[in-house]
Amino acid sequence: MKKILFFTGSMSKSGGIERVTANLANMWAKDGYCVEIVVLDEDTSSFFKLATGIVINTIKLKEYNSKIGMIPWFIKMVYYFRCYIKKSKPDVILGIWTSRAACAIISAAFLKIPVIACEHIAFYELRKGLQILRKYTYPYANAVVSLTKHDTELYKKMNKNSFTIVNAVEPISKRKHLSDEKIILAVGRLVPQKGFDILLESWKLISKNYPNWKLKIIGRVLTGYEDYARSLYDFVKNNGLEDSVIFQDQTKKILEEYDKAAFFVLSSRFEGLPMVLLEAMSRGLAVISFDCPTGPKDVITDKKNGILVENGSIGLLSNAIEKLINDKDYRNYLGENANIEISKHYSNKFVKECWNNLLLKIGV
Repeated sequence: MKKILFFTGSMSKSGGIERVTANLANMWAKDGYCVEIVVLDEDTSSFFKLATGIVINTIKLKEYNSKIGMIPWFIKMVYYFRCYIKKSKPDVILGIWTSRAACAIISAAFLKIPVIACEHIAFYELRKGLQILRKYTYPYANAVVSLTKHDTELYKKMNKNSFTIVNAVEPISKRKHLSDEKIILAVGRLVPQKGFDILLESWKLISKNYPNWKLKIIGRVLTGYEDYARSLYDFVKNNGLEDSVIFQDQTKKILEEYDKAAFFVLSSRFEGLPMVLLEAMSRGLAVISFDCPTGPKDVITDKKNGILVENGSIGLLSNAIEKLINDKDYRNYLGENANIEISKHYSNKFVKECWNNLLLKIGV
């Protein structure tokens, strides 16, 4: 039985990286592979449901507290992970995100264990230190997997074995009817990347015209970004939006939230390939997204299966929101086409075939 080992930061959180890892782990476990997940976090629970037999272990390495502390932290991570894989003896390692992928590449040196570096963020959005680390380690990966064709071309300059494999979601066969609830949904961690400050500015411009509509933002407050979350709450209070804006913590019943919404908005400043966008579209939900450098434009054909808005434009975003509020037939049209797009190119079956082909190419 082949053993696949994932190396990631945590599985206890509700982010896109955790969801993608869970999806891939479940996919291979159901196909009879032995699947292990190694995390840095002491918490070895999983926010997302995992298939029977999947094991989560930890190397118990706390995050560094300063830029200076990053170097000894990374050296410890390499040492601990190398010790782990010597005992585990996996057939392949998937390093999830840059620091773990780089660590896996170094840790597996001379052990004849293939390593796949899996990226989940736009190529140019990494911190400088991680860009340097990537530059000197990724050429030695057996393969690099990116979420977008644009970024794959950039990775090919450092490693010719670079491939585009999208995130998988399982779409509903067909949405029976649109929700009658007047809810505009946004989902993501409360961090500046997600652009909820821009979304609130856009909603402020038109909210008084639609007193029966609510903007619902679902996501957790991330450690280190408490001030940003507080600024969102203060904006709502200071601008009299308390009756029209709802903040809700992360939930394991997110699919129910998509199904209750009238439409979905992604206001991110930058993305890789956002799972929340794919999930919303998979449920037959009309979507509006900023046309940030990578990600949304790979999925959305403007005005056919969603609406793309100039990145960061408060006014254009409010116009698009207003358009969907006032046109239920258009919401239905976009949602139906969104579901078709996900069914064709982002289903578990399609993505599994891509990954299995990659494993064959690297000899697993």
